[in-house]
Amino acid sequence: MKSRSLRRRGFTLVELMVSLLAGLIVTTAVVGLARTATTTFYEQARLSTTEATVRSGAERLRQDLARASFMSTGNIFLARNDSGTVPFSQKISHMPGALTPSRYGALNDLQGLRINVGGSALAAPLSVANGLSPDSIELTGNFTTDDSYRGTLNGNTIVLRATSDVAVARLIAGADPNMAVHNAFCPGTIPPAAPPPHMARVVDLRGCQHFVLISTVVGNALGATVTFAAPTGGGQPVLTPAEDQSTCGANDMEEVTISPLQRVRWYVGATATSLQADPLVEAVDRKYDLYREILDGTGARIPAPGGPQVVAEYAVDLKFGISVDDPAVGLIPPANHKSFDMDANPSEITQWTRAASSTLAGGPGPQRVRAVRFRLATRAALNDRREDLKLIPAQPQFISRYCTELPLAGCGKWARVRTIMSEVTLMNQLGMAY
Repeated sequence: MKSRSLRRRGFTLVELMVSLLAGLIVTTAVVGLARTATTTFYEQARLSTTEATVRSGAERLRQDLARASFMSTGNIFLARNDSGTVPFSQKISHMPGALTPSRYGALNDLQGLRINVGGSALAAPLSVANGLSPDSIELTGNFTTDDSYRGTLNGNTIVLRATSDVAVARLIAGADPNMAVHNAFCPGTIPPAAPPPHMARVVDLRGCQHFVLISTVVGNALGATVTFAAPTGGGQPVLTPAEDQSTCGANDMEEVTISPLQRVRWYVGATATSLQADPLVEAVDRKYDLYREILDGTGARIPAPGGPQVVAEYAVDLKFGISVDDPAVGLIPPANHKSFDMDANPSEITQWTRAASSTLAGGPGPQRVRAVRFRLATRAALNDRREDLKLIPAQPQFISRYCTELPLAGCGKWARVRTIMSEVTLMNQLGMAY
């Protein structure tokens, strides 16, 4: 009986306490490991998102920079047909004695690019507090198509027929030709509403260029018609040879080609209401995004639905540098090549990309910019650090942490930053030496 009762005995209290303590130690270690793994996972996910955001934004910006001056001009003020230094293929029709280069006042400063140093700073005060001063840039070119469309000039209208030009046939080949034509010539607008005035380039049979504003475009299954806006300078938007008294111009019923043009503006600005950050996480007025917006022919913003497009969320910096051909140094590259740093030479960048109407032949001007460098920085969506970390203290513009609260002194909310730099050669401006 005694041996049987000994075999039935359970754990003692001491044994039970020891086993519970051992289990608690193991559980604590597992929970701690799981918490660390979870934290690391989410940090890496946020970091990967930030990396993807800055790379996709940079690639989109590169594409637009590469099309600066495409089917357009680097400087409408200097590329006049009465100038002996402008190659014929770049000549822009200009009436002798006229004070302005265009019959449209809005096009008197038509140029391939213009950099506004610190142009986004007012819209991003928190970035300024972090030692940054984001720029903005305006580009002009054909950003919607690679085609020029051949048609017949009829007064203030160009008639495009699918039977006469394969490019026109390709444009209207879809289910909605009218929408396709609007998307090419007037992006950001929806027919049948009258679009804001957009730009276009017309090339006559003599090879001269004419830059005009478009008032209406209509597409159908047979082709399209493009109607010019009334010139502010009077007369016809496309000069006739008799008016121009030169080899430029087109008469009625002559064949011309037309190409759509757009102005696009890139900047860092406050987030739209629908994309604001969670107010429980951070103040909604401290989140900025990288925007790309299409401007109409007068330089005004196109309203919704074609308004500013968010290219990258949580953007904090956007800076530009340039490389130019300086005729004062010499005429043969690379001896006349100069580069201006995005942080050290703001006044030079402003001088070389200033308004076309303020330039002189043989001097600094936007048409002599040969390459654009840019720096784009975005931050993580959440604050995951309590202290700053400067990897390059001598160059504070290359920050690795971004304070998301004001005042900056004693900041305890820091988000990680990822920065990308790149350079784009402006192929469409390589021959512009006037």
